Formats: sequence, C-alpha cells, structure tokens
Amino acid sequence: MDFLKRICLKRIAAAGEKTSPGLLRRGVREMVRSYKGPDSRRGDVLILFEMDYAQIASALYGLRRKEMYRDYMEICGSLHTVLQKCAAGTIPAVFAANLYGEACLLAGAFEEALRIFTELEEETRDLDGPDNGFQLRARYGMARARQGLGRYEEALRDLNDILVRRARRLPPDDPRILAGMARAAGAREQMGQDRQAAELYRTLYRKSRRAFGEDHPFTLRCLAGAEKAEE
Repeated sequence: MDFLKRICLKRIAAAGEKTSPGLLRRGVREMVRSYKGPDSRRGDVLILFEMDYAQIASALYGLRRKEMYRDYMEICGSLHTVLQKCAAGTIPAVFAANLYGEACLLAGAFEEALRIFTELEEETRDLDGPDNGFQLRARYGMARARQGLGRYEEALRDLNDILVRRARRLPPDDPRILAGMARAAGAREQMGQDRQAAELYRTLYRKSRRAFGEDHPFTLRCLAGAEKAEE
C-alpha cells in the first residue's frame, strides 16, 4: 500500500508540475491504472483515494479546457468506473460520479450526464438526510443535462424544486441559490418567457450587487441577461 501510494503521488506531482496536456493525460491515466492494480482491495483504494483526492482534482483541473473536454470526460469516466467497482455507496464513489457527470456536461454528452446524475440522485437520497447536499447537487446536474437536451420545461421544474429545497437550508444570497436562479432565468429565456426571465434577472442583479458588489462578473452577467431579455 505504501509503495502504491508513493507511485501515485509521484505521478500526480510530475503531471501537476508540467503544462503539457499530453503529460497531464498520461499522469492521470497512470494514476487510474494504479487503482486497478491486482492488489487494490476496497479498503486500500478508499484510503488512497481519500488521501490523494486533492491532488487528483488538481491534476484533472488542468484538463478542463474546451479542446480537451473529451479527454477530461474519458479520464473521469475511468475514475468513476474504478470507484464504483471498489467502493460503491461511499463518499469517494459519489465524488467520482459527480466529477464524471460534470465532465459529461462540459463535453456536451448530455444523455450520459443525465444517466449519471439520475443514478447519483437515487443513490444519495438517504446518504445524509433529506435534501442533503449530495442529492441536490445531483438534481442540479439532472436539470443542466435536460437543459442541454432542450427539455426546458423539465429543467425548469427541477430548478424550481431545487431552489425551494435549498432555501430551507441556505441563506437567500448563498452563491448556490443565486446560480440556480440564474440557470432558471436562462431556461425561461430559452422557452420564450422573456418577461419572467427579465424579472428573475433583475432580482438576481439586486441580490448579486448586495452580495458581491456592483462590478462583480456575476452581477454584470445578471444585468446583461435582464437587458437582453427585455429587448
């Protein structure tokens, strides 16, 4: 186990120190292969993953570029597969599934993203009580996937439900609530509901200005969204 851990950390460190996309891909793929080793028992994989997930996330973040989204999706998919086989139902497996779902959204693989987030939403319902963060994050991923597929009414229904659930646990100006409101405004705009979209963007603009300031990028995007919907 110690030897495996040292090898993984060395590969991730080497990948993180380089700017070459090829080296990043190889470093992360080598790490994934290490998890698949013949001696990788469930407990060993969990310990290794929990100790190294920050390095994993850091190395994977280097692949979050538009021209590399498919590579990012492939590698996150490999990690998801490994954790599902070795540690299904655990927090590391949930983390890996969410990472893969997010990668699918970035790559435009909306059907696959919807499948992953639907499974994740079911698996996390009882993980940490009702309306837990894991479940709501999965529901949010489902809404984003449906929006990408053009299923705007379903996406808007999901987004409104998430906002109601999050409002029970979070302050009204929490960034997660504001992000959900912005996506709901976008869904209304895509459905041709320009007046409702403009009203929501205006509400968001006031909230964002209060929470983040007049010149914050999110505040400016909300103002631009309101002006566009009002045209």
